[in-house]
Amino acid sequence: MLIDILPSRGVLVVEADPKEKWRLSSAPSVEYDKKLQVWLMPILPNVAFLRSNFTRKEFTPRAIATIRQAISRADPEAKYPGFKLACTMKHQSDALDLAHDKKAFFFAHAMGTGKTLTVLTLSSFLASSKGMEGLLVLCPATIRTDVWLEQVVEWMPALMEGYENLAYSTMVMDGNYGAVTKWMNKEHDGPTLRILIASIQSMSSTRGRPMEVAKEFLQRFRCGMVVDESSWIKNYQTKRTKNITILSKSAHWKWCGTGTKITQGIHDLYSQFAFLDPAIIGHKSFYTFRNRYCRMGGFENRTIIGYDNVQELLDLIKPYVHVVRKEDANDLPPKTYQIRTVSASKEQKDLYQQLKDYMEAISGDGILTTKTVLERFLRYQQIAGGHLPYMDEFGEWHIKPIDNPKLEELMSILGDTDEKVIIWARFVPEIQDIERTLAKEYGPESVVTYYGETDDRSDSKSKFQNGNARFIVANQQTGSMGLTLTAATLAIYFSNSFSYQDRVQSEDRCHRTGQKHPVTYIDILSDLPIDRYIRHALEKKQDMATFVADNLRAHR
Repeated sequence: MLIDILPSRGVLVVEADPKEKWRLSSAPSVEYDKKLQVWLMPILPNVAFLRSNFTRKEFTPRAIATIRQAISRADPEAKYPGFKLACTMKHQSDALDLAHDKKAFFFAHAMGTGKTLTVLTLSSFLASSKGMEGLLVLCPATIRTDVWLEQVVEWMPALMEGYENLAYSTMVMDGNYGAVTKWMNKEHDGPTLRILIASIQSMSSTRGRPMEVAKEFLQRFRCGMVVDESSWIKNYQTKRTKNITILSKSAHWKWCGTGTKITQGIHDLYSQFAFLDPAIIGHKSFYTFRNRYCRMGGFENRTIIGYDNVQELLDLIKPYVHVVRKEDANDLPPKTYQIRTVSASKEQKDLYQQLKDYMEAISGDGILTTKTVLERFLRYQQIAGGHLPYMDEFGEWHIKPIDNPKLEELMSILGDTDEKVIIWARFVPEIQDIERTLAKEYGPESVVTYYGETDDRSDSKSKFQNGNARFIVANQQTGSMGLTLTAATLAIYFSNSFSYQDRVQSEDRCHRTGQKHPVTYIDILSDLPIDRYIRHALEKKQDMATFVADNLRAHR
């Protein structure tokens, strides 16, 4: 579909393939011109409709220019017409309307609703109109490259259209600080938005190199600063939170993004607004904040047992917060995919290398041996998932737990959402580890399982689908077919089976008849080669056995 302007009449001309004309059916004002054989649309009545239903590439440059002029003439005070058509969905445009003229803002957007694009769009606007020169992104290490860098590469060229004099430059801070310094020193022709992406975890040391580099970046350039998944700074006592709050004093614009309900823990709001601007809530001390809004009890009155004056607090923060749940974002794609890559522990890397070199791995008294390629891949995957299977001298199999960064990443993801979640894991020890960890953190009633050893699977399904259980931990072999779990809008793959059919079927457990909201799928991958290898096979729509056989034949 192509949208142009008809200068003689001052209306938009929409050239639509007959198969696409349904996209115009809900437009507030549109008519079909039989002579010209095109659809005609007046501009102003259709602005909101155009924002929500079309991407920027469907407009000619002169159509975009004319739309901007029409908006500006209709509202001379309009400060944010430029990017309204820059691929944003309605809930993103609504957020940008509220945030564009504020120095601090909180995007309380559910996971998968596009916080990254919203922040990039806002940054582009501020760079082109308010002299913003840099954006410091602090996010979990697992999404620096797989989410933020990928989104910059995908969206920034489109966002820059119409502002050809504004370039952008991106750097991921992953330990090569010399490269970051060289990047900061590089001269550019004309205005440039520099985007520095660093991990939240790296800000835990006050005198650490990451902290020094981030501080230098904020001081050298007129910067915005965003903390993505700001639940990471909800604890005001941690060094990480204190350091990031210190850094924020050098930023001109500050934003938080989180998928959890903003009222989930009132006391958690203090440190996030201390980062944004303590003047918003009127408290520079957590203790004065707590005395005003938290009811204390328990031993020596040290436990928060309730909240007071909540409406007062909500009224204070309301102008600086935009909330989006998945049910509010009707124009989201039906499925959204993310990858979180964790760094394997030293123990995992050592065992993996032993198995690769000698077809056996030794840990303490346990020795794991393999005979075939697929068996070796299976053992690789078990090591990546935090377990070493081995056979003792009597021929009995045992499972030895080893360091498991995937589990920590899983808890990090769950800490930034309040959705119901399906967690898929291939191996029984993984399922049991996940169940124990969730029960400890969220309570025994919060989690149910669905695998071969589950006593009553129908009861597990009922508690998750219709009851209070927030998590269901399942393996694909047992739960990937015939099961309806539409209560979930988030599915996390802790590990995948070797079967492409298992993957397709398991995705459909929550994305089927009865699901009213979009679904987000997250793969937690180890940086050991095996997880990427399996993922690559699944992306090629192949089972692992076929994938391996094809690759072996290709290398003959």
